[in-house]
Amino acid sequence: MEKKEAVNVAQQVLALDTRYNACRSLPRQNHMLYLRRRNQLLQENATRGGRDPSIRRGYLHLRAQILAAKYGHLVKSNSRSTGSMRGSGRHSLQLSMESLPVVREGGGRSPGSRDHRRESLLGGLVPTRSAEASRAMAGDTSLAEHYAFCGMHHIFDRHKDAVIAIRFANDDKSRLACASRDGTLSVFNVSTEPPSLLATLSGHRRPVNDFDWSVANEVLVSVSSDGTARLWDSTTGSCLREISDGNSGRALCCRFHPNNNNLVAIGNSKSQVKVFNVSTGKAVKGGSSKLASAALCLAFDSTHSHLWVGGQ
Repeated sequence: MEKKEAVNVAQQVLALDTRYNACRSLPRQNHMLYLRRRNQLLQENATRGGRDPSIRRGYLHLRAQILAAKYGHLVKSNSRSTGSMRGSGRHSLQLSMESLPVVREGGGRSPGSRDHRRESLLGGLVPTRSAEASRAMAGDTSLAEHYAFCGMHHIFDRHKDAVIAIRFANDDKSRLACASRDGTLSVFNVSTEPPSLLATLSGHRRPVNDFDWSVANEVLVSVSSDGTARLWDSTTGSCLREISDGNSGRALCCRFHPNNNNLVAIGNSKSQVKVFNVSTGKAVKGGSSKLASAALCLAFDSTHSHLWVGGQ
């Protein structure tokens, strides 16, 4: 009961902060960032036991007074279409909790009921009381529109420079690979506790810019600013082949062909896209194109017959 009450108070604190968020002297783009960080801290504190619930309620009351003294009392809105009711101090918090619909098990809502009307206004999403914080952060419109993270866990710290690409294996939620500007890639298992390193892929002489999994997840291809692409065994981490077209440009992006993993498309800083044969390491005849600028990203369409390229 104490933990549940702590969570409820944390949600009320976040709801209070949301109402005063527009008054804060922050850049507009940082308003949502502030609320998300605030939500993370409140949830972390709420899960820690050993605190008198009256202290949390006192903190809420005191914070409401401080915000009202700093920014003034918010004017109560006459509109009920947004689902928000503003007042001052504890009264406004009680109103905001009462304005939330309660989802009851068994039985629906009559078309003319208050909950049914509110459901229509929210596009079919009716938050429960426990979702008040997420609903307030989403602008009172959708729970999924602005997802609030519950916390961040640092699980991996091996690379010596920035991690610039990260990708799960195809249809595999356990294996995750990442590429770094230190010239290496890593593959690790995130389904274990704690996550474990499976392989380190070393060989590139300059930063790795992109990589891709083969359809069967047996091979990884990576491209680097050293002008080469490398094929890796995803299990052992050994380099199977190095591919270079000798044009002294930086290899920036790569993708396996979805239907034929013996073909890999590579884009470079010399405004070229080339298709290479993985088995031979040579460019496919007729499989190259000149762009107006450096090729930064690649994607095959659903028919696998067209290759889309994003340029600089």
